[in-house]
Amino acid sequence: MDEVYRARTGRTVSSVVFAAEVPSLEEMLARRPDELQLAIYGASVTAHRLLADRGTGLDLLVGNSFGEIAALVAGGAHSVADGASLVCDRNEILRSHAPEGGLLALRCGRARSELLELAKEMRIRHALPGVVLGGGDRWVRRARSAHVPPAWGPVLAEDAVLLGAGTSRGIGMLTLRGLAENCRPVIHILGTNDLSAYQYEELAEDEAAHRLRRRAALVAAAREEGDVPVANARLRRLAQAREVHADLARLTALCGEGKMHYHVCDTCDPDQVRRVCAEVIAAHGGRPVDLLLNFSGQTRSAKLPAKSLRNFRAVRDIKVDTYHALKHAFAGNRPLRWVNAGSLGGLFGIQGETDYGAANDFLYTAAAESSAPAETAFGWELWDGTTRSTDPLVGEVLDRHMSRMPAAEGVAHFLAELGRPDAVPTLGYFGAVEQRIMREQRPWRTAVWAPEPETAAPDAGPLLGEITELGDGRLVAQREFSVDRDAYLEHHLAGGHPTVPRNARRGDRRAGGEGTGTRPRTRRGARSCP
Repeated sequence: MDEVYRARTGRTVSSVVFAAEVPSLEEMLARRPDELQLAIYGASVTAHRLLADRGTGLDLLVGNSFGEIAALVAGGAHSVADGASLVCDRNEILRSHAPEGGLLALRCGRARSELLELAKEMRIRHALPGVVLGGGDRWVRRARSAHVPPAWGPVLAEDAVLLGAGTSRGIGMLTLRGLAENCRPVIHILGTNDLSAYQYEELAEDEAAHRLRRRAALVAAAREEGDVPVANARLRRLAQAREVHADLARLTALCGEGKMHYHVCDTCDPDQVRRVCAEVIAAHGGRPVDLLLNFSGQTRSAKLPAKSLRNFRAVRDIKVDTYHALKHAFAGNRPLRWVNAGSLGGLFGIQGETDYGAANDFLYTAAAESSAPAETAFGWELWDGTTRSTDPLVGEVLDRHMSRMPAAEGVAHFLAELGRPDAVPTLGYFGAVEQRIMREQRPWRTAVWAPEPETAAPDAGPLLGEITELGDGRLVAQREFSVDRDAYLEHHLAGGHPTVPRNARRGDRRAGGEGTGTRPRTRRGARSCP
């Protein structure tokens, strides 16, 4: 691999693979993508060699994305050097013709067809970076605008069992209060703040008494060097616990005595989640949970170069890990209805919240691909009145990217969807801010909610070169081949000079009459609720 990469760039990959220290996120982002991908490719091939050397036989070699190249090398179809060249070629094409990134899935029977499809897609500006081609069809995600009438009457029975993860505060608690007012179900909340760790007076006293308690605690801490941060941390937890305690009392008043249950549980811990969910199911005679709410999440806004890898993972993983823990806990007794609280950040991204956007994108994908018939991921805007919206710094950043939705409107949307007989996998609520931002900054993405024919960029793409004639059923293109641009020509030398393979020339002529237009799109995916 070093020889291949040195011939192209004058650098080696060994320094990446065998680095003495694990690089930081900032250092990784500063590296060239081809260095990282070559390192991953080399590590994959090495892992296979180590297994083989130790006598472990493999019946199947599977690769994903450029991992397919490693699988082909491990299977003996290519040498390590040829595989490294393919990885470099792939990166070169992506860097030159897809600067904004994207995802393309191809299902074609012949290599020539795959390359033509790839070239065609590279000339299109996509509303969203996901395309599936196969069987003569082209599939992209689109939002289907639909009027959703308000819910009439209770959306659940009074004896319905509801389990909420991450619903002790924020929009989760606001949603629970809306459900309690609507149908008075039996509610089980999974929360991390152990209320039994506080004295009852700490939780129940009025605000005046609580302010006096805070002041006394801080004065006492100030007398002891280094104790003020500890005291502040406990007081923050106490303030959150007081909020939870008050909301639990409100829910009990709405639903009735004995219908409100709070379970201390780390929702990222599969064992804890499994134990609590088993207790809930057993408490109700083994019947399935009627409604599961997965509202776990947190944010730590910062631009990516300034965000530590630890913070990035903490924000991203809480949603992903909670989802997986709940799936495993209910594998043998699925909830009748499953709702994930997501964000439009998972669809369009938010500056400073790449981790949060990635987690919500996961929820979108998981709901769309779930085998459960009644699972939905909501793509919410910013709910006004929640902790995120009242924080001045966070609110200022989010207001540049998202509309503010009144909490009452959010609850009404939620109840309306819950009252529908059919569950839609993915939902997005596009407000005026989101639509304005898309129109101003990335106008081609407005096709997500207002589908229009996708237009090709003026350049002809990496394979055809310059189009000199284009008409009905006819395309003529001029293409200059060189070893630097087309590395595979190194394997087709005649007298030391590169030649175009005969099959490629015939393929080019046959491709001339196929045209460059795109197939009509099939709309699939989220519903947009203006």
